[in-house]
Amino acid sequence: MNFDEMDNIVRTALQAIRQGRIGFSVQQVNCVNHHHEVLYSDCLARLLRLGGSVVTTGDFFPALEASGYAPELDRSILSLAFEWLSNTASGSLGCNVSSLNFSSAEHRAMLYDQLHRNRSLAPRLVLEITESAPSFGAAELIQDFRKLGYRVAIDDFGSGFWTPEAIF
Repeated sequence: MNFDEMDNIVRTALQAIRQGRIGFSVQQVNCVNHHHEVLYSDCLARLLRLGGSVVTTGDFFPALEASGYAPELDRSILSLAFEWLSNTASGSLGCNVSSLNFSSAEHRAMLYDQLHRNRSLAPRLVLEITESAPSFGAAELIQDFRKLGYRVAIDDFGSGFWTPEAIF
């Protein structure tokens, strides 16, 4: 992907976020030992183009992450997940949270504030931290999420930059 293509994808995604054309579909995460038991449903981000077609996460997220805008998508999807949880009596969701949220004090504060405001829903939300970027000091913030009542998982653990020592 060249710079112009990536720039176009980023502009399209940011415009969709600001215009409320971001949503999610859900995919069940099942227990290994009891495969019919649903642990939670994973939120998979979707972008709705102006023409009505749907774009899946894999087609726009890498460009957002490479350009540093992944935390904006994360906050948008988390807002939708909190709304869904507030309007649904049962069930749990999992939401990806880019490790870029740990890269600056501003991103960390914005994420923590959003999670703190919605902590009454924490028992029903799994934060799936992606490990696609190095993250220093993440362990303390992850512990803070747990203190708020959130469950934390590492998305695709072992495929990126994190080690157990960096997290725990």
